Amino acid sequence: MANFAYLFERFPSFGQTFCYREVAELDRQGVASPIFSIRNPKDEPAQEWDPRIIERVHYVPEEKELLNDVRSASKKRKLTPEIVAALDDWGRRTDFLRLYQAVYVGLRLQELGVRHVHAHFAGMAARTAFWMHRFFPMTFSFTAHANDIFAPGHFEIGLDKLVDAARVIVTETNYAAQFLRERFPQPADSVHRIYNGLDLAEFERADFSSTPPLIIAVGRLIAKKGFAELIRACALLAERGKLFRCEIIGEGPLENELRAQIAQLNLQNRLVLSGTKPQREVRQHLAAASVFVLPS
Repeated sequence: MANFAYLFERFPSFGQTFCYREVAELDRQGVASPIFSIRNPKDEPAQEWDPRIIERVHYVPEEKELLNDVRSASKKRKLTPEIVAALDDWGRRTDFLRLYQAVYVGLRLQELGVRHVHAHFAGMAARTAFWMHRFFPMTFSFTAHANDIFAPGHFEIGLDKLVDAARVIVTETNYAAQFLRERFPQPADSVHRIYNGLDLAEFERADFSSTPPLIIAVGRLIAKKGFAELIRACALLAERGKLFRCEIIGEGPLENELRAQIAQLNLQNRLVLSGTKPQREVRQHLAAASVFVLPS
């Protein structure tokens, strides 16, 4: 029997490969925890996911089916009076679906004998886990990443309540861990830094084979990733007569804006937005590059 279950907002997602790698490494070590995902990622670029892991993902139904399922469980007296009262009291207030998702997942984890759930991101999944903890004899923990720490959304179940209720809070950098401990001193001992893992055996040694030298950057095309600054830096290199090529791997809402910037700076023959690629191809590009840039 698994000791805990995972709960994600969406899984697996090509923009959150660190979540997949965590699950895959535990699977390699023989820990096959149940996986629940609130949303089913659709229209995403193909990735080399392990089908055995994908088969374990239980997707929470969308609103109509979800509400019907919980109401049916209530009629069958599977819900405690406290759960029924909480659902009635919350009504259709903001984030009401988190309560129903908590009931849906919680009932199934009870059947599996699972008493702890770990959520990724201090957002939708963690707020659902919060209600699972309230409704069932179940503890929860969550991994907080970036925006969910430094620019959290405004919800009644906010970051403060999540941190107070969680058994463990995980984050990935010393800076983020210290930030959380200083902001929430009472549960500071519950905050732990765990780095995102990489299997370095999958990476080739850099051979610097690209001619002219290749600059590589990887990430979603959004403002905080800093790709506009990278493009401006490439313009400076071009002005100084340096030979280079630059490739930005990824997609996102700023694609057209970045393409316009590339054209305005006359970098079309030097800089390319190549879209998303499978992880294997990303590693190959990294091996051929002379420089990897992380402009965020």
